[in-house]
Amino acid sequence: MGRSLGYTFVGGDPWVQCDRCGFTVRKSDTRKEWNGLQVCTKDFEYRQPQDYVRSKPDKQSFEGARPPQDSFVTQAYPNTPTLDTPTGGTNQIVLTWTAISGATGYKLYYSPNDSIDGKSNEIDTGDVVTYTQTGLNSNERVFYRLSSYDADATSPMSLTVSGRAN
Repeated sequence: MGRSLGYTFVGGDPWVQCDRCGFTVRKSDTRKEWNGLQVCTKDFEYRQPQDYVRSKPDKQSFEGARPPQDSFVTQAYPNTPTLDTPTGGTNQIVLTWTAISGATGYKLYYSPNDSIDGKSNEIDTGDVVTYTQTGLNSNERVFYRLSSYDADATSPMSLTVSGRAN
């Protein structure tokens, strides 16, 4: 009984699949490549003579050409300031906070609701540690957040506080 696919039996020479093209070929028609693939002779990739040379790996660049992998630049932020409880006055709110060492100024953010992000109304107060917001309506409530900055970076915003004008 023979195979119906037309394959003939040859003792010691089994049919194998080429790892590159996927065709079924005789094992005697394959070769093992340098990368371990068993490929048919028509797909065999010959190695170049320089691939067989044993030597030390060469350095791609001189020492110190790149900084070591563990060196990186960190961004130092100034400390986040804390707003004191706002004091309400006649059509105004007075805000105070403690100075942050190394800060060159402060940014005050305000909004009529407590969802203050970096896009809210912003006031650059400079290096002072008090600010009075005037022109408010009687009994108007305003929410505030504060951040400090220096020449390189701005701190994260403080927690939200609210004040009410009298």
